[in-house]
Amino acid sequence: MPSKEMIRVVDSNPFSPRLGKDEALFHATFLFQPVSESEFKKLTLPAQPGEQAALVRQVILLHCPHGYGRTKLNNNFFEKKLGVPATTRNWRTVLALQALCAEH
Repeated sequence: MPSKEMIRVVDSNPFSPRLGKDEALFHATFLFQPVSESEFKKLTLPAQPGEQAALVRQVILLHCPHGYGRTKLNNNFFEKKLGVPATTRNWRTVLALQALCAEH
């Protein structure tokens, strides 16, 4: 992912973990192939109360207030339902990648 795109992903997070919320509750699922907004909206998300997911470009941003280990909005779910390979990273890792991109 190009540096500018990584910065856009972080800046476009609608769940705003930068506003004092616990970063451990946020994750990003990076899709290896494009998925349209309409495809994503067709999904029936198995979200628990308080969980949220949003597609921003080629990344699904997640807020998992009960922890990623307990959510059904996991990497496996999105790969199966969208039919594309993906990888999920916690928000701290995403911020570290953004910082590395900013350095270059």
